[in-house]
Amino acid sequence: MTLRPMPGKFNWRSRGSRFGLQDSRLGWMLGLLMVALGCVALGWKPAPAAAPIAEPPAAVTAPAPPQPVQPAPPIATVELSSVTGESTPVDDKLSGDPAVEQLLEPFSSAIKAEMSEEIGSVARTVGRGNHIPSLGSLVTDSMVWHLNQTLDQKVDVALANHGGIRLPVLPVGPIVRSDIYQLLPFENRLVVLEFNGQQLAKLYAELGRNGGEPFSGITDLAPQSKTVSPNQFEVGGKALQADSVYRLVTTDFLADIGRKYTLLQAASSRTETPILWRDAMMEYVQAFSPLNADASTSPQDSASKQDSEHSK
Repeated sequence: MTLRPMPGKFNWRSRGSRFGLQDSRLGWMLGLLMVALGCVALGWKPAPAAAPIAEPPAAVTAPAPPQPVQPAPPIATVELSSVTGESTPVDDKLSGDPAVEQLLEPFSSAIKAEMSEEIGSVARTVGRGNHIPSLGSLVTDSMVWHLNQTLDQKVDVALANHGGIRLPVLPVGPIVRSDIYQLLPFENRLVVLEFNGQQLAKLYAELGRNGGEPFSGITDLAPQSKTVSPNQFEVGGKALQADSVYRLVTTDFLADIGRKYTLLQAASSRTETPILWRDAMMEYVQAFSPLNADASTSPQDSASKQDSEHSK
């Protein structure tokens, strides 16, 4: 039997029809769209995605049991039967290492030449402590003299310490540079401090009396007195005035060390200088050699006499 199109109806299989669905792919697409619309209308929802399967936790390894501490091996006991030794003096007789001496030769030759240079002489042996003349007075005299040649303001008094003076004696004869380096081996610089007369009297009474530290420029008129008063002292040959200001030169070591020198920290002012006390001593030796040529005077007296002669 042959199907024929009915009059007035759409021909779904006609190629020329406006609504022809000859193309099968287009038909499938329309079909799927109709199904989807029906599902939405009926309230259907897609099944939720399956949850990921969790991996089993990693196995926990139990800590290893502590190992027993092995006892330390016993210490061997040694019986000391005797001890022997010998001292090795470090002096000119001690031989050096040839390799080290060869390495240092270019430098040591120049230093030896400089250190052996003669810069002055001693006419009378100068010793430590209460020796007359004393090394302490010689050092403090050089400090006062040098700063009065260098600074605009006059320095009145000097204070040093016996511990910084390392040679026991300067014997009669020539003085070379190495002698001063051995005498004053520390790199101490000079410092100028200001005190009133009352403070200076107390400072000298505590540090200068009874074989105390070396001073120059101040004279104790009553060294045995148990009281301390400015009128017991002279500075530069004049009575010490309680309210006057005096300038004292000492080393940065003493000014900073504290302990029994705490009175130095009560100064009303402090002026640092770049001058090493060793350099002051060297220039003093060069200026006033032979040292203590007049046995009746101290180095400071000799310096004062030569200063007055230079001013004429």
